[in-house]
Amino acid sequence: KKALEDAHEAQKFFGDAITDSLGDLIIDGGKATDVLKSLVKQLARAALQAALVGGGPIGSIYGVVRA
Repeated sequence: KKALEDAHEAQKFFGDAITDSLGDLIIDGGKATDVLKSLVKQLARAALQAALVGGGPIGSIYGVVRA
């Protein structure tokens, strides 16, 4: 059950990140390169958070969540 919840949290994070990026691109008229840079930064921050503090939206899917 915990693994399913963790996967759902990660899925929500990635879905939100992509939705926000597409919104920036389509609705706000952002430049594609700027939008992609922002998306990469979001993903990198989540990975860094998982690696350093063992948490965040993707920490659990990599097995680094601390109790």
